[in-house]
Amino acid sequence: MIASKTVRMRRQAWVLACVIAAGAASAGESADEPRPLGEQREYDRAWGLSLRPPQGTRVLRRTADDYLMRIEDEDGTFRLFLSVKRLKRPLTITQVLDAWQEQISRVHPTTRQGGRRELKVADRPAGVVYADVPRTRGEGRMVLGHGYVQMAPDTFALLEIESPIEHRPMATATFEAVLSTLELGGIEQVEADRTAAAQRALELHEKLTPKALHASLIEEQIFRIVESEAGRSKGKDIGWMRVRQTVSERVEKRGVFVEVRARVFIEDQIYDSQAGYFVSDDRTYEDWSVKTTQRTNARAPRPSATRPRDRTSRPALDDPTPTTTETGIRTSGAIEVRIDSPGRGAQTFSLTPPPTAYLSQAEAWLLPQIVPPDQPVTYGFYWYSPNHQKLVYRTDQVVPALDRFTLISRPAPNDPELRATYRGDRTLIEKNLSPTRKLVPTTAEQLRRIWPEG
Repeated sequence: MIASKTVRMRRQAWVLACVIAAGAASAGESADEPRPLGEQREYDRAWGLSLRPPQGTRVLRRTADDYLMRIEDEDGTFRLFLSVKRLKRPLTITQVLDAWQEQISRVHPTTRQGGRRELKVADRPAGVVYADVPRTRGEGRMVLGHGYVQMAPDTFALLEIESPIEHRPMATATFEAVLSTLELGGIEQVEADRTAAAQRALELHEKLTPKALHASLIEEQIFRIVESEAGRSKGKDIGWMRVRQTVSERVEKRGVFVEVRARVFIEDQIYDSQAGYFVSDDRTYEDWSVKTTQRTNARAPRPSATRPRDRTSRPALDDPTPTTTETGIRTSGAIEVRIDSPGRGAQTFSLTPPPTAYLSQAEAWLLPQIVPPDQPVTYGFYWYSPNHQKLVYRTDQVVPALDRFTLISRPAPNDPELRATYRGDRTLIEKNLSPTRKLVPTTAEQLRRIWPEG
């Protein structure tokens, strides 16, 4: 939900920048010349694509839509979007360009077609097509451009551009310069690697019996949440997490239940999270619930290592303010998700589970306990990503060592890697939650000393 709001705010800011930029061209920039491209390539791991963005732009990867990456100009003169489109049937480049021109004319009745041409990119059939349409907000018009590169008979890489009409010559020249740098990187190899990793995940599930799964459960684990600056080994405690795993029963099905409770202190805010994940032994049913409440606390406690415990007072918590709840249920044929968040009400959507290599929410917490720790292997799963709010492909790589092993997880193809190291008995040594945040195991007694006020 935060991601969706952020996208809207960015779009509003960009529209404002377009209005400002319309009155002044960038100093020293020719109106017809493309923006110089950067030397460094940006890579997409989902499809093996790469390109060179223009100088003076920023690349956004984790967006709340289907784009693999967004490229935003700092001056607000253009935006680029990269995605992959899989069609219901094979089409030629000519047919794809025809279809887009027909569609844009239906969406915008005052569309002015802006030309098209077919070409080659990375030795593949490609084409570009343009249209002038009204701005989505405010007065004036903008140019839209689509560049298609055929990856397979029914699959196309798509690069899009949006720009105020005043900057059309520079923007379209930059767009085509970026498109010419697109490399496909061997989609066949990417899909072959993904298929092999998914097959290994399927075999892992087939070998895992309910008895073995139940035996792997850890009754309780307690962790410190520690944040440190990049490059520094020491950090400060900003919260805690408690995880419990039990054998349980839901809807007359026996299975595994994982309970997670956490509290994080960020500046004057406290974030309380309570989650529960269940999956049946036959893996035909799962459900989950995640509730996160944000509380204002002007006197947020600090670890006792930096501030002695004040026994005369306790933190004055305001009444709970924003609360977001996500619930999900999966049966054999569908995944139903409901998200309730402040200001937006309820959002519901349905997803179709993949036929194989599906990883439930509960199993994602149990992976370190069920993968063979002495076998160097990469597993590929399809799972529901709470961050992306859709089904995505993830990889989990096991790296064995003498008395321990590391699990390197990538929750989605373009997400950063998360590393967790475990002892031979599968107890955690350290787990990265982000580049600057990690989990460190502790005990209830130690946690009380660090957070005497909770």
